[in-house]
Amino acid sequence: MLHRSQRSNRGNLAEWPAAIFVCLFFFVFPLIDLVALTTDFAAISLINYQSVIRASSQQDFNSALFGAEQEVSQLNSGPFAKFGHLTPIGGYQNSGMNLYIESTNYWNNQTTESPANQPLTAAADLTKNIFEFRSVSSYQVTPFISLASVPFIKDVPGLGKPTELKFETRRVVEHPEGLYLAAAGGTFSGGSTAIDLGSSSGINSPGVLSDGTGSGWNYPNIYQLIANAGETVVEQDVVLVYADNPNWTPTPLQISPGVKVWIDTRADGSWTYLTSAPTFFNANGDPNLTNATGFPTGALLGQVGTSMFMLGVSKWNYPPPATGALGLAMNDDAGPGFNRSGYIGNRGFQSVRVIVTR
Repeated sequence: MLHRSQRSNRGNLAEWPAAIFVCLFFFVFPLIDLVALTTDFAAISLINYQSVIRASSQQDFNSALFGAEQEVSQLNSGPFAKFGHLTPIGGYQNSGMNLYIESTNYWNNQTTESPANQPLTAAADLTKNIFEFRSVSSYQVTPFISLASVPFIKDVPGLGKPTELKFETRRVVEHPEGLYLAAAGGTFSGGSTAIDLGSSSGINSPGVLSDGTGSGWNYPNIYQLIANAGETVVEQDVVLVYADNPNWTPTPLQISPGVKVWIDTRADGSWTYLTSAPTFFNANGDPNLTNATGFPTGALLGQVGTSMFMLGVSKWNYPPPATGALGLAMNDDAGPGFNRSGYIGNRGFQSVRVIVTR
């Protein structure tokens, strides 16, 4: 015959599985999913912030949209997005990101916004407006631990079924004069359909392939030249390189084995290593003077790893001598990267368009 205390203990032990089930499926697992949602939101905010940072520093709208999409696509394939089960919803090139131009009249505080992923249809009026990029990122997030079979929880977004998270960031446009189509150069095409310029390999980078007359670049037909060479655009960026900077100006471009580099500069770009003389040079530098690097003084140089090479006004289909991050600088004194005092007093800058192809 069992004592009452023994029957009570057996009854308590029989209740343990139910208690553990309730604790796990109604408290612990939902808490883990909520923590995961918080982490996902932080990852989306980082992706969105990086996209608008990249866009805001570009010289024209085409480069801004291309750069933002490249930044987002790279982060979408990164560990944070994969760990968080992030799936982009729509957006430019199905990246989950849409880029808008907001124009705010600071006299009446009225704001207008361009359609998603489209430049201005008229020249930017800088006398009364402030221009900002607004980047909006949308993602579907599946629960870290699916509770789709748990009563009362299965219909809760983020716990029992996927939910949508959205984040947006604004940043002032650094070069508003490039927001207009004519200023950006040529016609613009965006959306999800790639543009083929007639090459069998083509350049499958929508939105950056047209660069017509009046763009200001030395070689407005450079994308057609790339297509004719049978190359495909991998990534590109526009970087400002200042003459008085003795160090390498970093770019977000990574040179991997087998890629080629195409360089173009704006036709109005000029700089000088002379502190007082009124003589200015383009990115080819001074043709009559060579310094310790073996390259013309005042020329545009590139660096990958420890390898330094001449870029100048144009370098087409050039295979870099090393792999790694690409840096740009003016050539002066003993060469860039030494923090030399010889750069003090240098004047001007070059707007450099770098296109990496394969």
